[in-house]
Amino acid sequence: MRYVGGVDEKGQSIEVKDPLAQRLREPSDAAGTPEQKVAALLAVREVFSAGLATNLSAPVTEA
Repeated sequence: MRYVGGVDEKGQSIEVKDPLAQRLREPSDAAGTPEQKVAALLAVREVFSAGLATNLSAPVTEA
């Protein structure tokens, strides 16, 4: 979830090589908080089913 925004842990730009890069970057960039970013990315059904998103929401947000 960190890298889909196109920035690494040092704040440097990175090229995201993923067929869904643009689809993932849009909700990532629109999120105002880490919690919103997790929720927005877990809502991408091309990656996460609704059940998996529900199961991952709390542990990923905590992390």
